[in-house]
Amino acid sequence: MSHQASFRRRGLEQAARDERAGFVFSCPHDVPRCSRLIDVLLGHRIRVEELAAGLELEGRIYDPAWSWFVPIDQPRYLLVRSLFETVTDFTETTFYDVSTWTLPLAFGARFDAVARDDLARGVRGAELVAPLEPAGRFEADPEAYAYFLDWRSYFAPRTLRRLLEAGFDARVAERPLVASTSDGRRGFGPGTIVVPLGDGERRAELEDLLAGAARQDGVEIWATGSGLTPDGVDLGSPRVHPLTMPRPALVVGRDVSTYEEGETWHLLEERFGFE
Repeated sequence: MSHQASFRRRGLEQAARDERAGFVFSCPHDVPRCSRLIDVLLGHRIRVEELAAGLELEGRIYDPAWSWFVPIDQPRYLLVRSLFETVTDFTETTFYDVSTWTLPLAFGARFDAVARDDLARGVRGAELVAPLEPAGRFEADPEAYAYFLDWRSYFAPRTLRRLLEAGFDARVAERPLVASTSDGRRGFGPGTIVVPLGDGERRAELEDLLAGAARQDGVEIWATGSGLTPDGVDLGSPRVHPLTMPRPALVVGRDVSTYEEGETWHLLEERFGFE
């Protein structure tokens, strides 16, 4: 116990000499992805804080809506360094495969070191004391012609599965488009899922499903009142393709890595619900 206490004390002393204040990380438009990263950090008793103000570092914008800050000055300083530093040069030619592990890269998160001078901008917010419960976005619109599902969210495939399993029409936009929504004109990129309401017989059921998906999957869903768009492809374009329920199969054998096999199975079945 004495050795452990000494190790943590030395870590704080080293942190005080570090020119960095900490690290900021972000998952734009995809809070559920970053929530998994935050779960790992909190599980190791690493302090994570909300971002109270926007930051621009190395040409990257960190919006408080989907960005968080990990301070250097904490007892697990060495672990924070190990998880967030990107090490590409080694003095030794022989090293373990876990000599360095940049955790945000494994989650597809963007991240940067924050200099101590940047703390003067008041970027540090409240400490997270529990894992995030990412809230998506959905508002039922009685005038809606169709709904758009933003495909950038990690759990968007799970929402799409729910729609197709329930027998609803879902289509994918091959090209970008701009649509008029209740919040004004918004741009939607290629891969956006379009859910037309058709004759509206199952409207209430569809909107209940989308509301549940926003809560459970953390996805963003927007309504539009017309099939014609101010810019880009219209919703009736052949560039907006109907989708059918996929039936994925894993072909495995002695030439397939069991790690990759298990990873793919876990993603499809446990995360996205494809059986």
